[in-house]
Amino acid sequence: MASPSSYVALTGNPNCGKTTLFNALTGSHQKVGNYPGVTVERVSGTLDLGDSEVECLDVPGLYSLNAVSEDERVAVETIDGRIGRRPDLLVCVLDGSNLERNLFFFNQLCEGRHPIVVALTMVDRIASKGWRLDVPKLSQLLGGVDVVEVVGHRDKGIEQLKNAIARNLETPRIPECDIALPAPLDEQVVLLVERLARSGIDASKQEVRRLLLYPEDSFEKFLEQAPELRQAFDAARKRLEPEGLL
Repeated sequence: MASPSSYVALTGNPNCGKTTLFNALTGSHQKVGNYPGVTVERVSGTLDLGDSEVECLDVPGLYSLNAVSEDERVAVETIDGRIGRRPDLLVCVLDGSNLERNLFFFNQLCEGRHPIVVALTMVDRIASKGWRLDVPKLSQLLGGVDVVEVVGHRDKGIEQLKNAIARNLETPRIPECDIALPAPLDEQVVLLVERLARSGIDASKQEVRRLLLYPEDSFEKFLEQAPELRQAFDAARKRLEPEGLL
């Protein structure tokens, strides 16, 4: 049974269906304010798990744990417990129709040793295209976490998700995984790591993958002063566009 003082945070990429899911989980039992010392909105609610009620927080959307804006900084520090206490469980919301991009963020959460449950959204969109996701296989690939298909605006999968949250609050599961990302993406990342190294810049594959998929203003300004590197990143992005990875 979950403790009444348990604390669950919903996190995921922007536009992944997270807020719709949060509304379905908490209903009208929501409070809106600001995080301490900043103007970033804090939306929390009460999640009824039957035998207990826990606090549920809708964390601002993130593409990665490398924050570039105030909203993102607050979100990252909330997940890590630098603002308030560390969540007992993360509900990582993944857009099932765009898994490849969403999995980079999930990988980062794994590295942070967070107990996680996955809520798989946009499953109605997948079905409308005649596709089918192998959920047990996906769960296995994600380190054995519970994966629950949901359609927030129709309340589909909400009770199943609540049950998964209750189970994981009682017995937290920290996934052990290193997801293999698409080969074309990894190929370009390796090339860029090598190209940066030749320019005297030591960057990890993870850092380059993030900068390739989610350009940051500061890095883009740096590239403006380094035409050869600018050309290399532009060429990599051009090659990845037909793969649907950008």
